Amino acid sequence: MSDWNNDQGGSAHPNTFEQENWTNSGQAENTSANNAGFGNDDFDNGDGFVGEQPTGNEKCFGCGETGHRRAECPNPQEMTCRFCKQPGHMIKECPDKPPMICENCGDEGHMRKNCEKPRKINRDHVADVSADDAWNKIKQAAIERDVDDAKEAVEEYIKAVDGDITYRQLQEALIDQGIGLWLIPTERSLIQVFTNMDLQGHIDKKYTISYRFVEQADRPRELEGWPKSRDELLSRLDDAGEVVDRGVPLCLNCKELGHISKFCTQEKTERSDAVKISCFNCGADGHRVRDCPEPRVDKNACKNCGKSGHQAADCEEPPNPANVECRKCNESEFI
Repeated sequence: MSDWNNDQGGSAHPNTFEQENWTNSGQAENTSANNAGFGNDDFDNGDGFVGEQPTGNEKCFGCGETGHRRAECPNPQEMTCRFCKQPGHMIKECPDKPPMICENCGDEGHMRKNCEKPRKINRDHVADVSADDAWNKIKQAAIERDVDDAKEAVEEYIKAVDGDITYRQLQEALIDQGIGLWLIPTERSLIQVFTNMDLQGHIDKKYTISYRFVEQADRPRELEGWPKSRDELLSRLDDAGEVVDRGVPLCLNCKELGHISKFCTQEKTERSDAVKISCFNCGADGHRVRDCPEPRVDKNACKNCGKSGHQAADCEEPPNPANVECRKCNESEFI
């Protein structure tokens, strides 16, 4: 019942696989991996070897022989289409591949990132009930002040009328029948990959819908953004929707929509939010313990003699004042 704001009507995989695999030899983009900051600077043409000079023992992934890489193979294999599995062409040139389908509107001939049409909303997950039953469920949810039931009932009613209703028309019907359910449109700041979508699939709406059981704001912090009158509320509903995923990737390099950092044409920028790697051996940043050039420090070694295998209480060496620290200030000069 709480799935109303999760864009169940959108694409099942909004930010992962795009239709570029018809034009990119069938290699789909993995946005979650590429946007995590892994580029292709350390790889040689995707052949799987780190960008160093060959040692003569590498095995070519093309012919299977050693001494060269696939990019330098003197006997390259003939390309094979990833769709029909026939040699001689790539998938973008395949005569048997089906037409490109937009994941946003469902039409042929373009991709989601270039689509300017309303989104085709899939409501298969919503129960099939009559409009009267759904409306009665809305009434009962308003009486019981159950937000989840109210959202579910509204979804069922919208499906029952084939989506042929707007938020404003729905709110006017609720007012006319004295049902205490209010669709409150307020302006909120959303991150780039999210947007507001109305019941007809139009995105980039200004206001975000929230379900309430009172017409006036009952929280002091909401007074500023709340509609000042009923007329303003209804007017805002013409440009309002619920939060959904845009379905297009966000580049973590230039912060623009439509591509990932791997294919960004702008100069690579250093990420300020990247996780820093610290060495637990020497305490320096930029490398792990396994790559530390300093001698490994045994943190469980004896604090008296510095040797491993026993504690200071069992040490057979005479007490060494230089290794004794004050437990209060961690100084050893005055001990």
